[in-house]
Amino acid sequence: MIAKTVLGSSFSGAIMYGAAEKQPKKKAKLIDSHNVMGTTAEHFALQMQSLANRSKCKNPVWHTSLSWPENEAIDEGKMRKAARLYCEGIGANLDRHQVVVYQHFDQKHPHIHIYLNRVPIGGGAALDSSHNYARNVKACREIERNLNFQPLPAERTSLSDHLPSKIQARQKVKEALTSLLIAKKINSIDKLSEELTSLGIESRFKYDRNDKLVGCSFRVNEVAIKGTEVGFKAKQIDELLSHNSIDLLKTRKDVLPKNEAVPFEPGYLVIRASANETKADLSKIEKSLWQSQMQLRQIKQNAKTMSHKKPVKKFKKM
Repeated sequence: MIAKTVLGSSFSGAIMYGAAEKQPKKKAKLIDSHNVMGTTAEHFALQMQSLANRSKCKNPVWHTSLSWPENEAIDEGKMRKAARLYCEGIGANLDRHQVVVYQHFDQKHPHIHIYLNRVPIGGGAALDSSHNYARNVKACREIERNLNFQPLPAERTSLSDHLPSKIQARQKVKEALTSLLIAKKINSIDKLSEELTSLGIESRFKYDRNDKLVGCSFRVNEVAIKGTEVGFKAKQIDELLSHNSIDLLKTRKDVLPKNEAVPFEPGYLVIRASANETKADLSKIEKSLWQSQMQLRQIKQNAKTMSHKKPVKKFKKM
């Protein structure tokens, strides 16, 4: 279950939205109310605004939507209980606060809208609105336990993250990156992109001004996936590519005789090594490779800088 809260100053617009009275295509149903009279959104809004106007509270409207996954076993009764537990969980005593609750049917997943007057009946301080995100999380966890709802993982904050298509896309990207970077030891972005494309995965890599990899994202059948969602940050991918390049050099060092011609492959830095190289020699090679990579990045950056400079116009002397 997920709770999202916004504060406002006018009950009229908020509750009219909840009741869907000005949106013929939307369907809404009043499922609960406390300390208000009547059955229409207009009556509720007038009563709640009248009470709020007696206080100095600038944003008396507390509007929270509670949402559940599509496959959650829930009915109107459980939604009503969840709304009441939520109000109590954030500190709004139902004996002293005006509340109306509407169920909406415009989405595939079940959800309700709770409209609460922060100004209590009989006077007193308005309901505290600080840290409402943390309070929402705590209240949702309590409701899940009390009503046996399926809990969402702590790191997920959107119901769309739990759609079957999203889960399958994340799994496909994760398996592909693991295979290509760790098992097959791909050592260049171009090769990685090419292999991902062959697997039906679009990839996008972002670089900063110094040509350093700072972001990565993927797409599977129109489903967007961030690298961080599958455990592969841009920095980690960059490090794996570098390690794979070094490992490739290590495996090649004993292949060619000292005086044999070295075949050239695009993307590889050719370094001759004898069969008797020591660990110290390999360390020097690794250091040399790293320095060459830094020099190449600097050359690319200088080239970019020069390309952006405007040419100086020369004028003939009269």
